[in-house]
Amino acid sequence: IGSVYEQQGSYQEALEYYSNAFAIKEKIGDKKGMAYSYNSIGTIQESEGKYAEALKNHLLALDIIKAVGDKRGMAGFYKSVGEALEKLGKHSEAQKNILTSLEIGQEIGNKEVVKESCESLFELFKSYGDFENAWKYDERCHKVESEVLAQQIQRQLTKTNCMHNMERK
Repeated sequence: IGSVYEQQGSYQEALEYYSNAFAIKEKIGDKKGMAYSYNSIGTIQESEGKYAEALKNHLLALDIIKAVGDKRGMAGFYKSVGEALEKLGKHSEAQKNILTSLEIGQEIGNKEVVKESCESLFELFKSYGDFENAWKYDERCHKVESEVLAQQIQRQLTKTNCMHNMERK
């Protein structure tokens, strides 16, 4: 429900739901869920321009998810930390965190994480006028998008062929 409010721009309602979700997850000992709630709260705070508060919540999320060992979560939360740092004008720290996100995405073979990290690096480099590196990550992002699309098309073709073969029998 919080994400629906967030998409509608109703940040206070979203924050209320994310905070309630956090309390429930904390009560039942769901560490991974707590981390995701912290990250969601940080995202709302970023939307409201509260970058320092957002960074604190993203860092709390990252600490918990590291302890849990969730690599996909780590990749996403490193990116969130990096984006908050960028908004605070801490370019080198931002770059380091987003590059860590990219490395984890590559390590676990998650092309969506790789694509999102490349998009963030593109925006980061573009924001401070390093157009050569911005272009490099934009190109990489498009390459990964093409690979993901090709995989989706291949899966759909395989599914269609299977359905066709089943109908023929």
